[in-house]
Amino acid sequence: MITLLGSEWERLWAKRWTWLLILAVPGLAYLSASYFESIQANSELLSDTFVLAGLRNNLYFPVNIILSALVATVFTEEYRGGQLRYVFLRHYTRRQIFISKMLLIYIFIMLMLVCFSISLYITGLFMFSHNESMSMPSLETIGYTFEYYAWAFVSLIGVTSLFSFFAMYSKNVTYAMGVGMLYILTSLLIDGLFIRIAAIFDSIPFLQLSITFSMIPFLQHTGLNEVIAGNIQAIFAVLFIVLMHFIVFTWGAYRRFVQNDYLY
Repeated sequence: MITLLGSEWERLWAKRWTWLLILAVPGLAYLSASYFESIQANSELLSDTFVLAGLRNNLYFPVNIILSALVATVFTEEYRGGQLRYVFLRHYTRRQIFISKMLLIYIFIMLMLVCFSISLYITGLFMFSHNESMSMPSLETIGYTFEYYAWAFVSLIGVTSLFSFFAMYSKNVTYAMGVGMLYILTSLLIDGLFIRIAAIFDSIPFLQLSITFSMIPFLQHTGLNEVIAGNIQAIFAVLFIVLMHFIVFTWGAYRRFVQNDYLY
């Protein structure tokens, strides 16, 4: 299995798409800094918290788009292009190949978050720090930031499952990315509808929050703030939504992946 994962890793980095997605991360960091600078945000505060603020500002839209493109590259391109035929000829089972691809995406997400945090720190240091020497944020700020990144990773696992489901049923990479982008935009545009429906169940906080955060981009936009604030009901609701996405959509993508008639 480790050999298979290593092989998938090499094939991933042999693709031009992968490098473009990684190179987009420093660009996002700079755009975030420019945005905060344009609204005249508190530079002293941002010098310590920009690593967190930058991710929070990009997680629900640009980062999801990057992930949608990655999943489409890993699954749809090989699935529809016939490249999987050569992989299936090897002694690995289709279940092993599917698991290796999902693990590959999770590893890439971790790498992307690490690159993003480094890019944000360096960008924030140059654009918001007015001290001559490099200053380190407080332990409390570091802990808060680490916690937010951990929950961001959890949310991205959930949306990966959904994007993999889209990818396995899409005709090509463009179609898969288009469906993913439509989902992201829709979840952010109709959030008011889910809030109204959830208000009916205000006597059951867990159910109310589960309905409110049922679409992951809005969960990332608003729900993670509730989680970091220590709202226990929000924590359980977020975990429930991510778990349901993981079970339902990963299983759907897996069933499609192991079908014998995978090409048409």
